[in-house]
Amino acid sequence: MDGTTGLQPGQVLTSKNGASAPPPPPPPECEQVINGETVLEDDGGCMSLTGGALSDADGHGGHAYATEQDNPSPDYAQGGVWQLDFAQAGAYELWAHIPATVTDLTPAAEYKVAYDGQSALVHVDQAAAAGTWAYLGTFAFAAGAEQWVRLGDNYGDPSTNGKQIVLDALQVVPSDGCECDDPLATDIQSCGDSGTQTRSCDGCYWSSWSECSEAPSGSSSGSGGADSSDPRLLGDDAITGGGLHGTVCSTRPGSPRPDGLALLVLSAAALALGGRSTRRRNRPRR
Repeated sequence: MDGTTGLQPGQVLTSKNGASAPPPPPPPECEQVINGETVLEDDGGCMSLTGGALSDADGHGGHAYATEQDNPSPDYAQGGVWQLDFAQAGAYELWAHIPATVTDLTPAAEYKVAYDGQSALVHVDQAAAAGTWAYLGTFAFAAGAEQWVRLGDNYGDPSTNGKQIVLDALQVVPSDGCECDDPLATDIQSCGDSGTQTRSCDGCYWSSWSECSEAPSGSSSGSGGADSSDPRLLGDDAITGGGLHGTVCSTRPGSPRPDGLALLVLSAAALALGGRSTRRRNRPRR
């Protein structure tokens, strides 16, 4: 060894070349191939930490990780990556478990999903989803690996600086088909005496119906006729978008039924649903 004198036979010396510690070992290889409904635990071989150790917490399967959201986007210092390896290509739902054991959770956790050569950012209100599974979206994954979900400690809104993010189990579920495919689509239906409620498409599922918004007093044309300027009362040809988008849908079971001429505005696409609710399910998870 350069610069060392007085060596004895069999003497063991420790190298002091370089000031930094040796690099950490590579993360464990993910051997869990997704073939049907699959849960990837945070402390399993398919999730690796980035940027050092995180705080331990109780979560799904008995464990979760937590850390502060304290780096401005797009940079992040700490977080975790779930590696995804699919046996078959197809559309899959992603659900992230948010344990209720971590306090001061962020309202805007930023997940990044890499799928089939593409990527998408998904913002999740972890505070509101505490104790449940949060829906990240439905994505078209390719067969094989090199696809992942990442959650880092970065924030976009300065008001969330210092909030907690939690990394727990990720569930992958084969999708039974999208309810809608246009992220700009909106839907409307009648409710109450003269009100309407709306919902929007996130690219695959309809949101929950909004609260019923009653028409201002005196604006109704009364029972003697309908306002011909209202596109909701002019039939399918007056409504843009076609298909399920921009049309008036049939009422869900249990919701107020429209009466009078409002019943005439149900589009053929909506009637094809047979009265079935297309509201995104709140999927119970294990």
